Amino acid sequence: MKLLGTPARLSSKFDLLRACALKSLATVSILAVSSAGFSQQAAKPKPPPPAKSRLQVFFGELENQGLVAIQDKDQAALNRILSNDFQEFRPDSPTQPVTREDWLRDAFSRRAKTFELRQIVVRSISPQISIASFILSQTYEMSGKTETEERFVVDVWSNTGGGDNWRCTDRYSWKVTGLPRTPQDAKSSGK
Repeated sequence: MKLLGTPARLSSKFDLLRACALKSLATVSILAVSSAGFSQQAAKPKPPPPAKSRLQVFFGELENQGLVAIQDKDQAALNRILSNDFQEFRPDSPTQPVTREDWLRDAFSRRAKTFELRQIVVRSISPQISIASFILSQTYEMSGKTETEERFVVDVWSNTGGGDNWRCTDRYSWKVTGLPRTPQDAKSSGK
């Protein structure tokens, strides 16, 4: 049997092996951390949501005013943005639109708590007509129960007289469920 050396030499060989092992472990750790950092840096940042157009801002504010008026049960404020012949079309009775009076009665019959207007798109048809579409989420209380509903809404706006005298003449709305939210969603929450 051959001896490897004296105990002092044996100890220094183990120290040398231990030092090499620790150095290798440290190198592997640094490489792992560095590569993790590089992989995180390689991920592309999300682009900011596109800026809203002047029409989206303008009609979004008009829609918001109407929703706040419903929350506040302020018919005078709604009268400023709804035309006298306003009507709402729904898929459950497409040939019989909801009249302005019935729509107002329905809007004020429940206690609106919050609302959110998102994904507004506006198309100007002429200087007198614009079409706004959006997703409307509302939370309200009716008969002691809190409910939330989402609707896809298309509003027809008409500018009568001089300046910006816009009135909503027609609304088309559908209850929808399970719509995804996007980063571009603009939040206009009610009270």
